[in-house]
Amino acid sequence: MNKVASVVPCRLCGGQKGDVCFHKDGYTILRCRQCDLVYLDHVPHQESLRALYSAEYFRSSDKRLGYHDYQSLESSLMATFRVRLRQMAGFCPPGRLLEIGCAMGFFLRAAQEEGWSVQGIELSAHAAEVARRRFDLPVVTGRLRDAQFPAASFDAVAMWDLIEHAPEPVALMREAVRLLRPGGLIVLSTGDVESLVARLSGPRWHLYHLPEHLSFFSPVTIVQLLESAGLRVQQLRRDGAMYTLEYLAYRLKTVYPNSLTSLLFRALRKGRMGQWGVWLNLRDIMTVLAIKE
Repeated sequence: MNKVASVVPCRLCGGQKGDVCFHKDGYTILRCRQCDLVYLDHVPHQESLRALYSAEYFRSSDKRLGYHDYQSLESSLMATFRVRLRQMAGFCPPGRLLEIGCAMGFFLRAAQEEGWSVQGIELSAHAAEVARRRFDLPVVTGRLRDAQFPAASFDAVAMWDLIEHAPEPVALMREAVRLLRPGGLIVLSTGDVESLVARLSGPRWHLYHLPEHLSFFSPVTIVQLLESAGLRVQQLRRDGAMYTLEYLAYRLKTVYPNSLTSLLFRALRKGRMGQWGVWLNLRDIMTVLAIKE
């Protein structure tokens, strides 16, 4: 790897030097020489982020970005979220819950069913509107720092598949902790860049979504992020998730584009079998539960 001066400081420690891991889709992925965070050497502007997470992101024809049909994943996502809610119950009884990056509200709806009083915030105006209209959920559109929620007003804060999208993950985590009561719970999920699947896949790893994913954490760097914000990690799990066969075929086609994977995706998309759910665990996604000190 080549040592370079990064265009942007490391998103975790602020270091200015990194090693080039690889180049992909016109972007450079670096590994910080100080803290070992793997990150995208790119600074997205706020307006470009708003444009990225438009309605097209959730039903995208661009294989590099977003979802081919996010709403079709409702049943599999809800199944995954119910498992995560049971994990949360071991650390925090139902109370006031904030989800940052709540998308169309599937987790919030599942949490309501378990007795939580919920609040969501979502950058995508389209997804936030779907959550409000479909489930009548209290969802604010915009960035967390602009929402002006009172300090210590939540018993739990959830960030599912979000932290890798954050331009400033340290600032985001500190604001999330500010909103959490003492002893409250933060839960999150994100990819593990040091997992066997990630290391064997290299640039083809299915979570190298560029430029929407900006940071790629390992168990060491995600714990460093949480502890620096005043949290004590209780569990770091690799439980997998529920996926539809159609979604898995789409991801396979994206990572390995050829006539066979395209044929498989088209066949599953047309038939009922495509909506069958399977629990898959590649052990490359971390679920972390942490308590505010």
